[in-house]
Amino acid sequence: MFAKQFAGFGLALMLCLVAPLPSPSWAACKVNSSSDGIQHGSVVVGSTVTICGSAQSVQPGRKSTVSKVQPKVQSKVTSPVVVKPAPRKANQYDKHRGWVTPPVKAKPKVVAKPKISIKKVVKKTTKITPPSSTSKSAEVSFNVQDLAVSVSPGLQVAAGQVLLFGTNASTHFGRGNILGKNAEVRFTLRQVGWQFGDDTESSVANPQKAFWSEGQFEVVANATYSVAYRLAGATSWNPSGAEITTSAKVIIEVGVDLETQTQETADRRVLLVGEQCRADLSVFGCG
Repeated sequence: MFAKQFAGFGLALMLCLVAPLPSPSWAACKVNSSSDGIQHGSVVVGSTVTICGSAQSVQPGRKSTVSKVQPKVQSKVTSPVVVKPAPRKANQYDKHRGWVTPPVKAKPKVVAKPKISIKKVVKKTTKITPPSSTSKSAEVSFNVQDLAVSVSPGLQVAAGQVLLFGTNASTHFGRGNILGKNAEVRFTLRQVGWQFGDDTESSVANPQKAFWSEGQFEVVANATYSVAYRLAGATSWNPSGAEITTSAKVIIEVGVDLETQTQETADRRVLLVGEQCRADLSVFGCG
C-alpha cells in the first residue's frame, strides 16, 4: 500500500519537473515598433495589459597610445692619445740662436677621455579596446478599471416596475514608466452589454427594464475595451491587438406590491344586498 502511494508521488513529482515553467510576461510581448533605441511591445492577459521594452547600448571601440620612456646608455670610450714633442738633436747649431741646449723631455698629454652619453628612448604602444554592448529589459502593467452597476430606484422592486440601469464604464487612461520613458495606456470603451436573467438582453448603455414575475434575477453587465499604448514623445498609438472585457452583476428582487393587491381585491369582491343600493343605501350590504 505504502509502496503504491510512494510510486504515485514520485510519478507526480517527475511530471512537475518535466512540465515547462511559465515564461515571464515580457517574453510574450510582440514587438510593435522601435523608437529612441527602445524596442517595445504589449501583451494582454485577462484584464491586464503589460507594456514591455528592451534597449541595447553599444560603446564603440577605443584606441589608446601608451608611451613608455626607457633610458638607454650608450658609452663611447676613446683611447688616450699621447702627444710627443718632435725630437731635437743635442748641441745642434742654429744660425739664429746659436748653439741649442739639449731638449727637455715633455710629459705625455692626454687629449681625449672616455665619453659616456645617455639617451632617452620613447617606446609607444597602441592598445585597441573592442566595442561592448549592454542590454536592458523592463515591463510595466496596467489594469482596466473595475466595473460598477447602478440600479434606480433600487434592487428591491415590485413586478412591472420600470428600472433604469447604468455603469461607470468609460474611456480611461493609465500612466507609468519603462526604461526611463513615460508610458501611457488608453482603454477605449467599445460596448456595454446586459443580460437580465430572464432570457432578455440589451446592448444599450443605460437600458430601462421591468420584471413581470416574482423572484430573484441576476443582472450581468459587460464592458468591452480596446487597448493601445504609446511612449513619451510619440504622437501615434500602438494597438495591442486584443480587447479586454470586464463584468459586474447585481441581484434584483421582484415582489408583489401589497397595497396594489389589496386595492384590486377590494375592487373585485362580491357583495350580497337585500335591495338595490341606489334606492336605499341603508339596506344590508350597501353601507
